Amino acid sequence: VSTQSTGALRSIPMLLLVLLVFGCGVESVAIDFKDVNVIAVTDVHSWINGGDRQLAPGSPFPDATFGDLTSFTQRARDLGKAEGKDVFLVDNGDVVDGTGLSNTDPDHCSSLLPLLRQVPFDALNCGNHELYSNLTMEAFNRTGYIRSWNGRYLTSNLLNATTQTALGSRYTVLTGPVSGVKLLTFGFMYNMQQSEGRCAAVDVVTVEDTIKSPWFLQALKVQGVAVDAVLILAHMDWQEPLLTTMVSAIRAVLPSKPVLIIAGHSHLRAEGSIDPRAYVFEPGNYFNTVGWASFSLPTTSSGAITFSTQDIDTNQATLASTLNLTSQQFPTPLGDSLTTAIQTTRQTKGLTKVLGCSSQTYPNGPVLVELYMKHVVPSTLFEPPNNRSNWFVASTTGLRYDLYAGNFTVDDAFKILPFQDTFFVVRSLDGSTLIRLLKVLNSQPPPLLRGLPTSVNYEAVYASTDPTPSKTQLFDAMWPSFDNPFVTEALNKVLGSTVPVVARTFRAGYTDTAMVMDWASKHLAPTC
Repeated sequence: VSTQSTGALRSIPMLLLVLLVFGCGVESVAIDFKDVNVIAVTDVHSWINGGDRQLAPGSPFPDATFGDLTSFTQRARDLGKAEGKDVFLVDNGDVVDGTGLSNTDPDHCSSLLPLLRQVPFDALNCGNHELYSNLTMEAFNRTGYIRSWNGRYLTSNLLNATTQTALGSRYTVLTGPVSGVKLLTFGFMYNMQQSEGRCAAVDVVTVEDTIKSPWFLQALKVQGVAVDAVLILAHMDWQEPLLTTMVSAIRAVLPSKPVLIIAGHSHLRAEGSIDPRAYVFEPGNYFNTVGWASFSLPTTSSGAITFSTQDIDTNQATLASTLNLTSQQFPTPLGDSLTTAIQTTRQTKGLTKVLGCSSQTYPNGPVLVELYMKHVVPSTLFEPPNNRSNWFVASTTGLRYDLYAGNFTVDDAFKILPFQDTFFVVRSLDGSTLIRLLKVLNSQPPPLLRGLPTSVNYEAVYASTDPTPSKTQLFDAMWPSFDNPFVTEALNKVLGSTVPVVARTFRAGYTDTAMVMDWASKHLAPTC
């Protein structure tokens, strides 16, 4: 669907991590160049080869890759230049965790980052998934990825926990090479707590404290006065109240400066006005959307600004027609080269290997959770298989994608369970304890949902292989490594013991991703 808006509020409800776009596909709408033009992607989660199928019926197949994003950007810049306009390309974080291009590597990024460096981004933000593992952030630094962006990888409220210095740059001023338009640009993370799984290598300064800091106020007073507009890359939901907090701080210094916010994190196509001259735009997830936002610079210090936005489906023909180009005119050498590199990397990593054939689709949600808890885990993790004295619990946020009918590949396994969590066990717990444990775990949102607005029903819980185990029977209770600190904390709360229970490693080195691949190889039909 290629949709366009000039200020109307657009909110799309969803199940966990699933973009639901209502209505059928429509013909693309040609983009309109204005004084400020921004192409934005967010929450790509390594889906740089495209292919997200969680779209509305009638939508064109998302066959575009990040190579096509590169071609789109280059062609848009050429067209804009002919009109004396600049086009900026930004990424709003969460580039890791989602496909085998990321998660086959222990640091989730070694194979991905060289591909991302080939995209002509003007500014990039950091997402929460970059912060779950010390290894990821260390790789971002060790490989020179952050440095390679020459001050345009933005971490306005993220610090190295050891040195207390910013991970990237706190802000930058983007200057258009054609028109000279200047954008004071920040990159913010929501107030992510360490209790939400944040790695120890990074500290998050709250947004409230950051906007009071001397460097932020100085940037507004010096650079802010001289620029044409403020651009904020905010890895947080489009309805997050912190966005209004940021705009209020800007308005105290720059009362009439245009402000465009690119939001993310909640995997939506959504947008809305914060004040007459400040607008927020969230352009989808899993590279199912190329967002386009533009506006004309005001000639007076009063009056509302019209922000034009467009959600462009990541289909090659759609991207081309949005620029009034044919499919033959659309590709660029740099774009084609990147697409080839992506496909070569996927082949080299064995991501296209077929593990089996699924006779039906299991959509992420209750249907997939039931398959996982009733069949995958008992038949593949339990020792021996289907052992009724084994018990398993996990947050359903760990399941990230649908299992589609047809050939099931290695990459499909990573799309469903990308994190490669290992397993922990506490032995000889009675069923009564496990029932109470499940109740305590579900008394608050699972960790991957913390930091999202409570106004949206995400329907995510802790689920188990048996929610009502025999109260007197003893079980060996297991869970994934990501859930381990949360489950053990809840278990010790239930037991009330003065000596905390410590979970032990179960089947060392075995991961949930390997488990679903083993299950597919053994229990699905051969290749379709």
